[in-house]
Amino acid sequence: AYTLCYTHGMKQHIKISGEIVEKILKKNNLPQLSSFREIETGLTNPVFVINEQLVLRVNTGTSEKDADKFEKEAFLYTILAKYSIPVPKLFSFDKSKELLFHDFLLMSYIEGETLTDSFKRQDHDRQEVLAFQLGDIAKKIRSIDLKEFVDGEKWFQRKKNWQETIIEEH
Repeated sequence: AYTLCYTHGMKQHIKISGEIVEKILKKNNLPQLSSFREIETGLTNPVFVINEQLVLRVNTGTSEKDADKFEKEAFLYTILAKYSIPVPKLFSFDKSKELLFHDFLLMSYIEGETLTDSFKRQDHDRQEVLAFQLGDIAKKIRSIDLKEFVDGEKWFQRKKNWQETIIEEH
């Protein structure tokens, strides 16, 4: 079982039993559980590392805006991967609430520090190289055939104007 424990800032922390993690791994035909820990990387959702190879992100958001954010993210990972844009490998998006009371994503774990932290530590020349690499990734993203988004139209439809968008989101 698992229980919602506490909220720290915007992020809710939960405890998940090893038994639940084992069931998630088994459902996705992945190796048995050998390690499991929470990490603080996620700003709004609990994030766990499984076997130092997988990331389990749990959508604990309760607003209407949070309802489909993981489904949208899973959809985008699939499209971005087709265009050789570096994203984690997605193993599962589960909104069934059979194993957890929340939607969750299970994806590959990329070891290391966040781009923001790494960027801050670099000298100016290295920051410039990284900025150009990010520009190349942005160029690839802009090259995606918009027909890919037909299935995601409900999420990515154009807003009438910015004022309406701001009012709608607040």
